[in-house]
Amino acid sequence: MMRRIIRTGLELVVERSGLFSRDLYPCYEVFSRYYPIQAPQMKQALHYAINPLTDKAQLLAFVYDFGSWLTAEIARLYPELM
Repeated sequence: MMRRIIRTGLELVVERSGLFSRDLYPCYEVFSRYYPIQAPQMKQALHYAINPLTDKAQLLAFVYDFGSWLTAEIARLYPELM
């Protein structure tokens, strides 16, 4: 799930940046250049991708919080997809 979140973050900026990577850390870095306020949450997703959570409640809280922002940003940038 965290890998998908990180790669979705890159998809938000791939056209603007002209960069693409399948590797997680470069995805995080490129995303963070365009969304510095959201960079800590994406870094947390990167951490969770490498060190998976075992606490379901903590995982759901993170996905609800950051996932909600990510969904809203996708809807803002690509309203035709929603």
